[in-house]
Order: sequence, then C-alpha cells, then structure tokens
Amino acid sequence: MFAAYCTTHETEVLLTERRITGIRVEADTVEVSFVCWCGTEGSFSDPRITVRPTATGASAAHLARPSDHVLGRRQLA
Repeated sequence: MFAAYCTTHETEVLLTERRITGIRVEADTVEVSFVCWCGTEGSFSDPRITVRPTATGASAAHLARPSDHVLGRRQLA
C-alpha cells in the first residue's frame, strides 16, 4: 500500500498497488501514476537514490537480486 494525494478528496488516500496505472523511470526521478478509489487519476514523483560504490569497491548489485518483499507486503511465494 502507498499514500497518494487525491485532488477530489483534497487529502492523502491509502491505495493498494493495484491502483498503480504506470511507473516511469527517468535519470533522476521515478514517476508513479495511479487511480484513486473515487476514479480520479493522479501521479507523483520521487527523486531516485543514487548508490555509489564504497571505498572497498562494493557495488549495488545486491539491489538487483530477487527480493521477498513486494511494495511493502511480504510475498508468500
């Protein structure tokens, strides 16, 4: 689940990942499009976090491997 601002409700609403209609990844931001429970379409963007290698040369490869968490909800399979 995630919180998003709905212009019809004029407040943040709690939505499930099924309400996401699109995700666009840019060089410096991630934009998420959604549809509120009331039918209003909206979007928000967050800056992307840049992971820099550590002094030992470690990379962010661990971020690309499969995870047992999906959007904050524990995956059962």
